[in-house]
Amino acid sequence: MNWETKIRFALDICCGISYLNDCQILHHDIQSANILVNINEKIKITNFGSSKKFYDLTRNISPNIENVRYMAPEKLLTDNNTKKEKVPYDLKLLEHYYGKSLN
Repeated sequence: MNWETKIRFALDICCGISYLNDCQILHHDIQSANILVNINEKIKITNFGSSKKFYDLTRNISPNIENVRYMAPEKLLTDNNTKKEKVPYDLKLLEHYYGKSLN
């Protein structure tokens, strides 16, 4: 995959996360397995099973231990009263660059 395509995919992911935030949705499980590329090379964010609306953040959210590496830092704290999802996007970009999960 050339750099132009990698950068376009990375920007598509950013736009998708931004759109979700504009819709007041926090995905809570952004990871490589939940990012798909369709036949037209468009990025699709999938697996909304852990997603929450902003107003649902007052409830306690118990993380899936397998996905802690991908969780926003504020989700690991007891205060779930945040309005933004700080995705560890640098990790996503590195995985995208190397083409594999960084275990």
